[in-house]
Amino acid sequence: MAGNALVFPYSLNDLVYLPVPHFIWANAKPPMHYDNPQFEAFYNQWTKSVWEQYRFEFSFRWFREAVIEKTYMLFQFLLPLPIWIVVLAIGAALFRNRKPRFLIIATATVLAGILCVTWFQPHYAAPLIPALFALLGFGFRYLRRWKSHQRPVGIGLTRAAFACALALIAVRAVRTTINLREFPEYPGMAARAQTEARLESMHGGQLAVVRYSPVRQIHEEWVYNRADIDHAKVVWAREIPGLDIRPLLEYFQGRSVWLIEPDSSPIELRPYPAPTATTGQTSK
Repeated sequence: MAGNALVFPYSLNDLVYLPVPHFIWANAKPPMHYDNPQFEAFYNQWTKSVWEQYRFEFSFRWFREAVIEKTYMLFQFLLPLPIWIVVLAIGAALFRNRKPRFLIIATATVLAGILCVTWFQPHYAAPLIPALFALLGFGFRYLRRWKSHQRPVGIGLTRAAFACALALIAVRAVRTTINLREFPEYPGMAARAQTEARLESMHGGQLAVVRYSPVRQIHEEWVYNRADIDHAKVVWAREIPGLDIRPLLEYFQGRSVWLIEPDSSPIELRPYPAPTATTGQTSK
């Protein structure tokens, strides 16, 4: 794709489309121009707003949003609250023991790296989980041996923490299942899944041309394709206002061509009208 085996697709995408840096101390590029209105909104507006939120500066706002909020999101995602209460309670004991020091250093290093980048989702720290579980193992060993007035209080606290953690896991599993079914944050994606299922059930190859309205939720994107686009049962494409669509239709000739307007209600599959010189081009 890039003519260089050492250039990964993600890096090539950043080079071509992304005007803001990955590291919070770097400077942004000048805004790029895109014929695609959705690209304009995503790359020149949304990505810039995220970078401005997390970019480094000496201020309490930056410390609150780029350090405290990121750390809270990460630990809330990785382990339930009762477990972290246990970790904090036995933190001093862990530091006095030499055995877990490497795990502590590795954890701190990963956390520092996460705080240095603009883009963040809790699952980006997945490689950190083995080190965290190993630290928890050390921590619970200390906790189980804790006694108060010669009573083995630590055993009860350990069992209580595990019971709370298991209960929270069950709650999260149910909540996640419901969220996946209902798409509460991006309800339009459920409609896309239903539309694609209809197209997949039809005979022959299908070309779905998506026409967005001027006002659009940029994260409800409908145009996603398989890696081998030419041999995919359904090909999704985006109509770009003011550009000719005919080269795309000629390339995918032999397919049934449908017009889909995700911002209309109800969403329908309609045969794509015969293109004219002013009809927009689509982007795969």
